[in-house]
Amino acid sequence: GEGRHNDAEEMIKAEGGPTLEQMQRGPLEVLRKYPALDPNWCDASYNDCSLLQWACSMGYDQVAKVLLACHADPTHTSRTGVSCLAAACAKSWTSCAR
Repeated sequence: GEGRHNDAEEMIKAEGGPTLEQMQRGPLEVLRKYPALDPNWCDASYNDCSLLQWACSMGYDQVAKVLLACHADPTHTSRTGVSCLAAACAKSWTSCAR
């Protein structure tokens, strides 16, 4: 879990790629720029995946915190039965799972 996440972060840093923190900047800016954005919006073309599920599946813990503060539904499940927690755990994003 956490070890794999740290290994991945170290590899990204060593090879010059962006960190998770850097990758979250764009989505965080969108959330700041559009405060009226529906935090429970779901993408019908992706089995009704919610913004929170997407953030959790990407490991975007800061984005997830903002969405939760805006009252995103942490109990939402997609049409295929995937929850936010399952999306985070599937990729070992423990910070999102918490």
